[in-house]
This record gives sequence, structure tokens and C-alpha cells, in this order.
Amino acid sequence: MKAKERLHALGQSLWLDNITRYLLTSGTLQRYIDELSVTCLTSNPARSPGGCRTRGPRASSIPGRTC
Repeated sequence: MKAKERLHALGQSLWLDNITRYLLTSGTLQRYIDELSVTCLTSNPARSPGGCRTRGPRASSIPGRTC
């Protein structure tokens, strides 16, 4: 049994925390879904350039936001 299958058997999901434009447009994300069973995506705005400059109702809730 592959590692991804063992994880799913234990009720765990594979997450990807690295969303890029290339990942979305190149087909890489679809390959990750198909081959690695990635089921969840998230993005940490504090890790992206300009991320803490995000405006909107949730901008003030970004931990460590200093700009």
C-alpha cells in the first residue's frame, strides 16, 4: 500500500500550501490531484510577496500583519 493510501485509510488528507499561477495553469495541480490524491489547498498570504498588503474585511485578521 502506498503512503497516500495509508494516509487516506487513517482518515488523513494531503494538503498543498503552495499555490502559484504556474501550478494552476500548467496542469501540475491536476496531476497532484490525480497522482498524489491532494484533496485540500490553502495559501498563507503572509508568505507571498505583498500578501500583508491585502485589503478587505479579513486583512486585519492576518497574524503578524504589520503593514
